[in-house]
Amino acid sequence: AVAIITTCDFDFSFPATHAAGSLNVPGLSLCASSPKAATPEIVGPLGGSMGLGSDAEGTAMAEWVKANRPEIGSMYIFRDESLEYSKATADYFKAKWEELGGTVCGEDTFVGGPDLDLSSQVTRLRGAVDGCDAIYDGSWQPYGSQLIRAIRDAGLETPIFTTASVNGTLTTE
Repeated sequence: AVAIITTCDFDFSFPATHAAGSLNVPGLSLCASSPKAATPEIVGPLGGSMGLGSDAEGTAMAEWVKANRPEIGSMYIFRDESLEYSKATADYFKAKWEELGGTVCGEDTFVGGPDLDLSSQVTRLRGAVDGCDAIYDGSWQPYGSQLIRAIRDAGLETPIFTTASVNGTLTTE
């Protein structure tokens, strides 16, 4: 049996998944987590992903915060628009957060990339953070850690919750 194994994130894996389908060969991403990567109408009957869904990841974090930190009622949400993964985790987090009765006290976006400057986002956060119980960092490495560092460097100690991909030494240094 032959299959084409593609990279992570739907934006990068879909061209190869599509090519595989046109050859009637399975095209599987190692870890694309966008629900699009598992939608037959998009990836065809032989396309898919071995990754966890960003829909499940975003909603699970909202549910975890509500269950384990019930004192948190309002959340400032950052959405990194550089990948389908980060956009989807932030969108699903927000939707579930509001469904569970949480409020959104502010939102902002950025596009992770090599010249990432988060000064404008941190300035806007400073203006809203007093009305917020916590922050959601809908990003991925290294940009999610850069956001956390920028927030902490600005002297803000508000609790921050994030995606599964914002982890490791970049987060703790």
